[in-house]
Amino acid sequence: MTVLALLLVLLAVPAGDAPTEKGTLCVLRKNDQQCTAAEGMTLPVVAAETSRAFVWASADGSRLLLGTIAAKASTVSIDEKSRSNIALAIAGDRRRGWPLDARLTFSTKEQDWVFPLSTKVVAKLRSVRLPPASYLMTIAAEHHLIAKRTLNAKKDVALGEIALKPLPLISGRVVNMKDEPIAGAQLVLTDGKIQTTTNEQGQFRTELAEPIPGEVLVTQAHFASALLPLVNVSGEIDLGTIHLGTGFKLTLRLVRPDVENLPLHVRLLRETPQRNEPSPIAQRDLPGKDDQISFPDLSAGKYVVVIEGNEPLQRLSKEFEIKDADREEEIHIAPFRLDGSVHIGDEPLRGGGNLDLFDPTQSWRINLSIDDAGRFGGSMWQGGTVAGFVTAAGIHELVDSPTLGADPSPWDIQFHRRYIRGRIFDEETNQPVQQPSLRLQITSGDSPSNSTLPIDPDGRYSILAVRAGTYELRAEAPDHVPANATVSVATEDSTDRQADFALARGFQQVVEFVWPSGQAVADAPVLDGIASDGYNAERTYTTDGTGRLTLKLRRGEVKTIYILPRDGSFAIAHVVAPESSDASPLRVIVPVPGGALRSEMRDADDKPLPAMLIFRFNGELIPQPVILHLTGQYENASMLRVPNLPAGAYEIWAVPVVNYAFAPLAGRVPSRAPLRVGLTVGEQSITVVAGPLN
Repeated sequence: MTVLALLLVLLAVPAGDAPTEKGTLCVLRKNDQQCTAAEGMTLPVVAAETSRAFVWASADGSRLLLGTIAAKASTVSIDEKSRSNIALAIAGDRRRGWPLDARLTFSTKEQDWVFPLSTKVVAKLRSVRLPPASYLMTIAAEHHLIAKRTLNAKKDVALGEIALKPLPLISGRVVNMKDEPIAGAQLVLTDGKIQTTTNEQGQFRTELAEPIPGEVLVTQAHFASALLPLVNVSGEIDLGTIHLGTGFKLTLRLVRPDVENLPLHVRLLRETPQRNEPSPIAQRDLPGKDDQISFPDLSAGKYVVVIEGNEPLQRLSKEFEIKDADREEEIHIAPFRLDGSVHIGDEPLRGGGNLDLFDPTQSWRINLSIDDAGRFGGSMWQGGTVAGFVTAAGIHELVDSPTLGADPSPWDIQFHRRYIRGRIFDEETNQPVQQPSLRLQITSGDSPSNSTLPIDPDGRYSILAVRAGTYELRAEAPDHVPANATVSVATEDSTDRQADFALARGFQQVVEFVWPSGQAVADAPVLDGIASDGYNAERTYTTDGTGRLTLKLRRGEVKTIYILPRDGSFAIAHVVAPESSDASPLRVIVPVPGGALRSEMRDADDKPLPAMLIFRFNGELIPQPVILHLTGQYENASMLRVPNLPAGAYEIWAVPVVNYAFAPLAGRVPSRAPLRVGLTVGEQSITVVAGPLN
């Protein structure tokens, strides 16, 4: 136990008639703290050449006070009048041993206060006094998820009770194809760490740590490994019975006459329908003289092998499929010279940049420097086509290579020289606004991209419109209503475009989101509108530590927003612009998550069909960005489980979606009758017949 925690334990006794000024003063250092018992409002400290953070704790453990000791100061004041008060209580899960020792952190851009709270004190804390500022508060305790709150503590904040959520527990049983238990099977995380092993009955039960893994590999010698997806896991999850069958071996022979003495690193990844990127399964180091490597105990499926050398471009990926037998293959490493260049119009890119390069399977990714003359390249192994993001002044663009492999292989990246320019200013004063931001979404074919643009002090901005497409801009500033503009750029366009933003001050409405218990729904995403791609929200906000969100609205404006708590569920709020700036907060009660839908999508002939869901909830159409946020685990291409839904009346359609074209789904439902489901508590399995949108 640390010195601070020990002193807090000793002082956490009923105060009786003792003065409230009695407590503990701890001076915080980088990796330590020095704590002493203290009494009074002005406390002596040892002077130092630099400023230091401190924490004062009251004798009964109910109050903390944070501050900074000035450089060379020999005293520090614990007067509360100049500080904001954070009212809170901390709770945890008693099934996981609560109360427990905890660590509390308050962070600003300039200063961190990090200090422990003992088991006896953590349940008594009710107030934290700190200098007025914006903070990120985190609470960490063993067996619990880290709780985070963003606080605008320029005035007092009432957080209420912060209930720490338990870390997820997973359990299950591993057996062979005869249902006989497999003892000693390992559950391995994607970083190679062993999470746990099964007992003599083949059973396991283990607590996952943060960051919560998205999958776990079950492996045992002489059996085929099984990759289990973990999507939106919370509480205790029973993974059921896991069958391991006969394993197969993949043997690779490397043909590498030009790099025969080079040590290699070989990675094996497995492709899964739940992830866009393949999942790591195993890795090996291959000495320079060796040319053969094997991966045993594999199950049937599609795999990617990645061969890596010492240089950035020494990467080679190749896909394999294992069906019902061992497989042997050759991989040829044939280095070639990549000669790349970037041009803006007729001129080479000046000022340098970077090319974030990746292969077609997204199994490897590297960052190449683009020099001041716009050149990049080196000795490369991956033939065929690759892709990457070019990042330079005014540019963040996805580019595709020509077919590579010839020696040398040229790749000239050409961007048009044309601009979208404008200015962001106050509608009434015509002056630049404070702290403006400008977000850009570019849609070109099926390739949308999002970025935030720099703005000059006078409010001016400039975008190099290097590709044809639709440029959607959204300008924002504190105390102003956001404004949007859309600019279409055709392939043959060569003229610059102008898009100015005159921001109105509008009317402020505070929305307060709470659970039925009254506890704040803190740090939850709130989605507003639908972007033109149909996939993203037009804007995503986040509630603060008190569950509040402040919107700026034009007179008469009505805005519909959707809150998506991190614990599950969702709620809809229709916010009307107030008539005055002193309107009362709008309170929205978010229903608790209670049910889940396991949806099987089929066509008119009762065959499995990959499809997207559209649904109404209690009569209101839910936009596609919200549905995509709620979407849980695809058990296969036509089977989807959507967990943690609120109880209510659902109307559900399934629509085949080609190439993830979400835009046509915006605001529309099929003309045919939906499947109607009354969801309460627990999981319901449904079958939805998919059909066209119209």
